[in-house]
Amino acid sequence: MKSCRIPVLVTSLFLLIYTISPHIGVPHQYITIAYVVSPFLVIWMVLSVLIQGEPPHRTFEEGFWYDDESAPRSVGGTISSRE
Repeated sequence: MKSCRIPVLVTSLFLLIYTISPHIGVPHQYITIAYVVSPFLVIWMVLSVLIQGEPPHRTFEEGFWYDDESAPRSVGGTISSRE
């Protein structure tokens, strides 16, 4: 997942700056250009994570929800502990 850090950081920083740009006095022309560019950055970030990301080692069937920590969850109607 280390190779995905740059697209995630660049896109997140860009969108943060885009969000605060009207409040810091950025001209509307630049905000419009950023609005047009932002979907391409998001697509680049998503594709980078999907292509270069690592799949989780734990599954939903084992009771893990999005690779969460070891908290008890209901698996098949019973509470299980994954320790």
